[in-house]
Amino acid sequence: MMQKLGNLNQKSDWINASVWKDIEQEMLLLLNPVDSSSTLFDVHCFQLILCYLFRDYESALQAAELVGNYIDDSLSIFNRGEYLFYYSLTLVAQAETLSGSKRDAILEKIRTNQGLMSSWNHHIYGSFKHRYILVEAELERLSNQILSALQKYEQAVSEVITNGAIHEIAIAYELAAEFYRKQNLERFFVIYIKAAHGTYSRWEATAKVKDIKYRYPDIFSPANWWKSSISQSREYPSNAKIFNLGHVLQADQTLSGETFLASLLAKTMKIIIENTDAEIGYLILPCDHKSSQEISQEWMIEAIAEMDIDEVTVLRSIPLNTLSDKSFPKSIINYVARTYEYVLLNNAYNDHQNFRDDEYIKSHHSRSILGIPLIRQKRLIGILYMEKNRQNDSFGYAQIEVVSLLYFQVAIG
Repeated sequence: MMQKLGNLNQKSDWINASVWKDIEQEMLLLLNPVDSSSTLFDVHCFQLILCYLFRDYESALQAAELVGNYIDDSLSIFNRGEYLFYYSLTLVAQAETLSGSKRDAILEKIRTNQGLMSSWNHHIYGSFKHRYILVEAELERLSNQILSALQKYEQAVSEVITNGAIHEIAIAYELAAEFYRKQNLERFFVIYIKAAHGTYSRWEATAKVKDIKYRYPDIFSPANWWKSSISQSREYPSNAKIFNLGHVLQADQTLSGETFLASLLAKTMKIIIENTDAEIGYLILPCDHKSSQEISQEWMIEAIAEMDIDEVTVLRSIPLNTLSDKSFPKSIINYVARTYEYVLLNNAYNDHQNFRDDEYIKSHHSRSILGIPLIRQKRLIGILYMEKNRQNDSFGYAQIEVVSLLYFQVAIG
């Protein structure tokens, strides 16, 4: 049976109901009656998993009902836990299409499943925790509890890397990716969907690798921005959180009660400097009545924060076109404004041809530079520029993620 299942590497085969019926009939002929129940549980649980993975939720629910026919006292809680995990994820997908009492009934089923998962985790610590948290993240997303969902997705990813199977790591990455895309945090989406793709590939799940590439051709095409020479390539995350979530949530508490724009900008910039270890940072905003993507009078420096200076300069509205080319890296800002892409340079003066002719970079012998577009609902509403020039100290992708989430906190607050 496993060899036959292993050869199914096309999406249509994975979810074809007749394939599973044929497998079930073959197994009934081969098995002793005593053995048939547990094996058919495995067959239909595998069917549930694969139908869920390929978003055929109706077939997944049918498979879940079949699995229920083969649950008895002899079945281990490990097998039951796997079944409840995918059953709950499938029910979440179903709940998204429902409302009112029907939706409430589905959510009640999920809560019942979660209660069992939680009780089992007390007896066998770690075996169910990542599954429980990931389902909780999905429930928080359904309830539009964005920050709580974000925290739980990150907790689930961290936990599953430590205690989960490789296919569960891939699923956690994929669900987190879809969450971030729905929040218009495209950079996070790209990180996680590439992580999912890489992990499914390591699992040798050929059909799922093809499925992700088919659903997100813009991300995996050779021309996509993530592989640009300026943005540098990155590996998918391995054994650590992608960013320090604690810092982000602490920042949310600091900023949540702030109502005055000047104070909000000052606190945000100070937190960004502290969390990125930047020597200096600039927040650049367009004037409300303009929408140009090139440097001109429309772009203003509205906040300046420095590592060694407590006071943050805010709301001075310094036009970029009034600054000389040697006093500000206009080519970096121009690139970010034009492409909506971030710029990460770790040795700007010596290594990067794209910006080597920038007068500011040449005159200051700039080292590590980070330019981040602030995008809201597909519109560029600002640019963050940061710099540090200490020896053997440079920005990394974690800083991009921290800054993006700090900005996200302010934007939804």
